[in-house]
Amino acid sequence: GAPAVLNDSFTIAQGDCATTQFAFYLEPHLICHSCPYGAACNGSIFIGSQPGFWRRVPPYAAPPNTFIPRPGEPFNNETVFYSCLREVACLGGLDSTCAEGHTGALCARCQEGYGEDAYDCLSCYSMGSSIALVLVWAISVAGVLTFLCVASLSDNRLFGKPEAGKRYISVVLKILMNHCQLMAMVGLYGLPWPQSVRNFLFAASVVSMIDLKFRSMSCLFAFTFFTRFLGYMAFPMIVILLTSAAFVVAFLAKKAYGERNQLKEKILAVTVVTIVILYPTLLKQIGMIFNCVNLYGTYYLEEEITTECYTTTHNRWMLTALGFGLFYGVLLPTIALLHLCRLSFDSLLQTRIPHHTVGFLYRGYRAKLFWWDLVLHIRRIVFIVLGVAFTEPITQTYLAMWAISVMLLLNIFFVPFQYRFQTRLDNVSLVVVFTTLNLGLFYDEVTSPASIFGLTFLLFVINALVLLLYITYLLYLMKSLLLSILIPDNEAGLGTLRDLWDVLYGMVRSRLIHGRVPSPPHPSPRFTRGLSIFRGNEDEDEDAPPAMDPFANPLSGRGRRVDKDAPDYDAFAPSGVPAFDARKVVLPPVALEKDGSAGQIQVGSDDNSAMQGFVFPEDECPTSADANSEIAFEDGEDRPSQL
Repeated sequence: GAPAVLNDSFTIAQGDCATTQFAFYLEPHLICHSCPYGAACNGSIFIGSQPGFWRRVPPYAAPPNTFIPRPGEPFNNETVFYSCLREVACLGGLDSTCAEGHTGALCARCQEGYGEDAYDCLSCYSMGSSIALVLVWAISVAGVLTFLCVASLSDNRLFGKPEAGKRYISVVLKILMNHCQLMAMVGLYGLPWPQSVRNFLFAASVVSMIDLKFRSMSCLFAFTFFTRFLGYMAFPMIVILLTSAAFVVAFLAKKAYGERNQLKEKILAVTVVTIVILYPTLLKQIGMIFNCVNLYGTYYLEEEITTECYTTTHNRWMLTALGFGLFYGVLLPTIALLHLCRLSFDSLLQTRIPHHTVGFLYRGYRAKLFWWDLVLHIRRIVFIVLGVAFTEPITQTYLAMWAISVMLLLNIFFVPFQYRFQTRLDNVSLVVVFTTLNLGLFYDEVTSPASIFGLTFLLFVINALVLLLYITYLLYLMKSLLLSILIPDNEAGLGTLRDLWDVLYGMVRSRLIHGRVPSPPHPSPRFTRGLSIFRGNEDEDEDAPPAMDPFANPLSGRGRRVDKDAPDYDAFAPSGVPAFDARKVVLPPVALEKDGSAGQIQVGSDDNSAMQGFVFPEDECPTSADANSEIAFEDGEDRPSQL
């Protein structure tokens, strides 16, 4: 911008210099020079700082109006100005005055009694209020992580259920967390956001990026940057240990009652969720150790301006950060990718154990794009590198917008998610982040309060609409989950909000009146398919036979889908097995093959058929088998040897 004009009271010699220049005193003349970048000049020998800029100020020997400068020097002989890390912290002027609460080089440190957040130094609350706010933050972070872990574990229950891909809550939560993390990273770029927008971006950062750098935390704990860094690096391990301890307690409690509990699977699932969600935070902190600024030939750590860079101590911290970066940023993603590739090669991705342990990494993606989470990982790395490695806000913003354009094109070309609506959610997220950055560029161009208010209002409306879309979809999925749990034989979670209300109201009313909860009712004929916008355009055949549970062994008689009204097919039962409590199980589509070597007929379709490997004696085998075939099997101990 144009250099600001200093107060006329500082002028002792105007000479012939323009107000956008400063003068060198060289007896008996004043030599005019162009005002340096970031400086404020008024044509005199005095040079000050513009707001948002800082320079070191030498001590004065006398008041300005009586001071006689040395020949060849301006009044202040330091003509190099630096852009402040927080624009609001530097008021400018002859002495490079810092705003209230700020002090030190670049006005980057907080004074005693002030707490630091991402954009400002603010006066501390009372001790009680600060403790309460830190507890609220801790509960919020724990709630977000717990909700994600519980959602991932609850999605394990949907394995093998009809249209499970549409009902994965963890998939939508992961898309939402990616959106919030990208919005938080937008706050890393030094665009001239209004305070309301900064508060919004900071809120996204505190929750989604697990940010420890906020006012109440800074006031209660005098953490150095390196202390916070170690805390961030240890945070995933702390979360994993606490959740593992909780699962062990639950395991022991259930074991005492003879109940099953997949302890190992749950611990692995929570570990995967925790690492994936904390990736941006960990990589951001690792990158900040290498981020130094040059002040008059000496480099200082940007996050802690009093720490000099490239000293022995700083070099040790950089090596430590490099080790964590290789572990979290390279080694773990590589191991995860190789593991998924091996599972895919062995056709095991859609089996129970991988789905229950590492399913969070590929759940919801198309089968051929099981590796797409690596693309999201690269997306986050690109945004963090742009925020840490570059210092010019305009450069950061344009590079980020180009990166988003590439990501959006990849989404459109590959369509990574199994259901298009989920892909559209991710596309909408990228468009909103792009629009937010684009609107941020306009704040440099507009100056009138009405224009700034209009930009801010538009930005909030766009972000509010996309958050409302996410929340609506999540509520719909949670409704389906509750209906599938509360109502028997409703694995698809069909029903309306009225149905859910009726069930919950009946359970609460029965508890209050009778002191017990009755058995949930069976689904009524008025159950609907739910909101069509979320269900997709696929037509469902209501007359089709129910899907078979992939865990059920048709020979064991423990299949969940049993047709009790089917006719008796004892003639098809294997010879030598007594007829005892036969169950009629609906078979998937199968084919009959002649086994010439054994003189028997084998029922089976492919490697995933529930009937693969079962054979009938040739004189007792059925003549055909299709999707409506039913065969009665024993629940006795004797099993055909071919199972």
